[in-house]
Amino acid sequence: MLNGVLLATTEARTAGGPVLRLEIADPGGKLPHYAQRCAELLNSGIRHIIGCYTSSSRKEIIPLVEKYDALLWYPSHYE
Repeated sequence: MLNGVLLATTEARTAGGPVLRLEIADPGGKLPHYAQRCAELLNSGIRHIIGCYTSSSRKEIIPLVEKYDALLWYPSHYE
């Protein structure tokens, strides 16, 4: 997913699209770290979160995303 986001950002910039500010917050696959990293991003003003490969990681951050009226881009192919 990270490589896809990096590629899309590069292509958008090359095509003259908007300049997107990327912040990468790697939870290291540890479930409790997902909410922690997400809260840090949301507190910094970010309102679009891309990631969460597993359902359990998505469920960890959904309450925060809703609280901050943010948007989760969850590009998993099986849900």
